[in-house]
Amino acid sequence: MTETAKQRTQSEPKNSCLVMVLYQGERPHARAAEVCNELVSRFWPRAELQFRWFALDQLLAPAVRRAAAAACVEAEIIVCAIEAEEDVPSYVADWFDELVGLRLNREGVFIGLVGCGGETSEKKLVRLEWLRRVARRAGMDFLAEAIPTGAWTIPESFQWLEQRAGQLSPVLCCILGYPAAPFMSSSPPPDR
Repeated sequence: MTETAKQRTQSEPKNSCLVMVLYQGERPHARAAEVCNELVSRFWPRAELQFRWFALDQLLAPAVRRAAAAACVEAEIIVCAIEAEEDVPSYVADWFDELVGLRLNREGVFIGLVGCGGETSEKKLVRLEWLRRVARRAGMDFLAEAIPTGAWTIPESFQWLEQRAGQLSPVLCCILGYPAAPFMSSSPPPDR
């Protein structure tokens, strides 16, 4: 008797994945919730997602600061949703600096969300760049919403990213078309 794909999926244990969500206010909380819903709909068949939520203004309390840092160290995915027009408090920036040192280049994904979505402003770009630097220093991959760059924008959907990852771009085709360089070693060639 053969098992259906649905039965196999139900019988296989799911991997557990911790998603840490940090947010600055009500609107960023709502945007983070949308992203988390997308993560659940996309990955739930293969992974059991566990969410930990912290408001950035709670990081003033030492106990919350420690709990948030511990969750971020263990998280495979960190979602950070902040306002575009509000400054990031210095205690939050300091907390992120501490986090970078604690993660010790543990792999993961950092999702940066700034503002309400569609609007573009200089402050929004500055905040996205700051989040990208935090992710890079922590050794994490950085994902952010698409920034309009003229007539062409990168779609924000996970499906597009997955489809695009399997395609060869003209630049990559050109690179792969070059003959491989011979292996260079640091030792001198053998005598003949």
